[in-house]
Amino acid sequence: MKKLISVLMSATVIISGAAGISAGAAENEEFEIYTMTTQETDEYGFTDYSFTDKNGYVIEEQNKEYFVPNENAVNKFSVIPESYDARENGFVTDIKYQGNSGNCWAFSTISALESDSVKKGIDTLENADYSEAHLAWFAHRSLTENKNDSTYGDGFNYSSPYLTGGNWLTATSALARWSGVANENDYPFHAEDLTLMTGYSEDCRYDTSSGAVINSAELMLDMDDTKQWIMDHGSVTAAIYYHDNYFNNTTSAFYFNGSGNINHQITIVGWDDNYSSENFSAVINPEKNGAWLCKNSWSENWGDNGYFWVSYYDTGITYFAGFSAKETNESSNNYTYNGTGYSTYFSNSAPVQTANVFKAKGCEKLKAVSIYTITEASDVTVMIYTNIKNNYFYPNQGTLALTMKTFIPREGYHTIELPEEIQLAPDSIFSVVVECVSQSGVSYIPFEYNSSSVSYSANEGESFVNIGRNATTWIDNTQRGWGNLFIQAFTEDGHTYTTKTTESTCTTAGSEKVCCTGCGKVISEKTFAKGEHTYGEWSEYTDDSNGNKTSTKTCTECGNTITRTDKPGRTVNMAEFFEIIFELISKMFSRK
Repeated sequence: MKKLISVLMSATVIISGAAGISAGAAENEEFEIYTMTTQETDEYGFTDYSFTDKNGYVIEEQNKEYFVPNENAVNKFSVIPESYDARENGFVTDIKYQGNSGNCWAFSTISALESDSVKKGIDTLENADYSEAHLAWFAHRSLTENKNDSTYGDGFNYSSPYLTGGNWLTATSALARWSGVANENDYPFHAEDLTLMTGYSEDCRYDTSSGAVINSAELMLDMDDTKQWIMDHGSVTAAIYYHDNYFNNTTSAFYFNGSGNINHQITIVGWDDNYSSENFSAVINPEKNGAWLCKNSWSENWGDNGYFWVSYYDTGITYFAGFSAKETNESSNNYTYNGTGYSTYFSNSAPVQTANVFKAKGCEKLKAVSIYTITEASDVTVMIYTNIKNNYFYPNQGTLALTMKTFIPREGYHTIELPEEIQLAPDSIFSVVVECVSQSGVSYIPFEYNSSSVSYSANEGESFVNIGRNATTWIDNTQRGWGNLFIQAFTEDGHTYTTKTTESTCTTAGSEKVCCTGCGKVISEKTFAKGEHTYGEWSEYTDDSNGNKTSTKTCTECGNTITRTDKPGRTVNMAEFFEIIFELISKMFSRK
């Protein structure tokens, strides 16, 4: 493998503490700012990274270490077998070849997503063949040309995406944007001629033709956690320091016990607790048995048909990361402001609320959100606000539609399914408010901040941070000189229907409408005839001004009244009576 082009990405943040906050921020706000520094890309394509504080001191990451078996520990999970091979269960796709590219990180990630898709039934083992070329190209060409894209202005455009290294975060940030997962047939990887994989248009950026998108990318907690993930999802990615001097060609076993720079990323598909330490005799054997079964991206002509064993006690294996997929039809829209991954985060010794505000493009159902956690063991609260007014100053100036709490055990990228769908009307404004606190009570918040290696763009009214946790202590990130937060929302196009029934009355017709709770669209409507009046008893007669006697009764439902009238009779004397009779008889005879 030839030496790749070195890429040094050093993100230096000038702000520290409250001194970096512009006017309008709370005076008591104190932030510890940590920035990412990435090392030179080594010959196989892995780019290591670390975070430093304002004084340049490296902050040790909790999961950047190799896992030593604890023989006296009791498994926290289900019973874990002494050996396991995901290939035997039909979860592992074919060996591929990265050639002289620096895309080992893309190959291991894609392999992990293929296995998880097969395990979940999203795809079949025969058809699951996803594109490393698409992932590598758009991860390293993250600056979109589309000014209407909500991520416009974020990222970088490397001249040689296939010679530029990466890691599990590189892959995660591109996939979280839904830049892939695409099919290999549409974007084949040409290991022999990298120039054949160029010129992909913007129309290809969000190609998810495989039917799968990322659901999570999480750093494993320990050895048992890693093994359980492999059984549940098919594989785990890992980074190692590789050198031929420590590889036993006869047994395809590798063991390194030094402190070399990590330079390669692989995929772990199984293990054997009893794998003999005698197999690692290239230079020196580990003290005890046990090894990971690893899938490489150097073709079937390397190792044991493309596979090899790495000792449990290898000191250069780290970044055990599990990737999981979900079907594309679970969500139609991805609301995000992040065109690439985070390179800066801040910490605060007290809980911090963060929020992103979005505008619904159509009649949609909000189903899930996603966040990054910087440490393991985080308590997370998610609040959704809908019907936010157009001239909002804070992300909570609307209706609190949902509050949920969850616990996230691992560091990484996580999709959080909401317990219920939330209907959104077209052009309505909604927000996702997140409070994420580690078990130590410290909040760690990734955010965008421009540096010499990466650029970000943000607008007012998109991202907010609330240190005081009061309703009116929110501050727009742009007032601090910060970019957007890493909070996303996922919706499904469509209406949520409900039936509204109006009963008939004695004055109005009733109806039954089936309509959308979000936009009010009526799908069907029935009308019913008016009802009958319900009258009470007749009232007692009263005399009116003409001497008539009247009586009324009233409808008990609407108050409508009806009246009856009896005219009074006339009294005559006897003479008048006979005169009337005579007149009537005369008229009768006169008609004959």
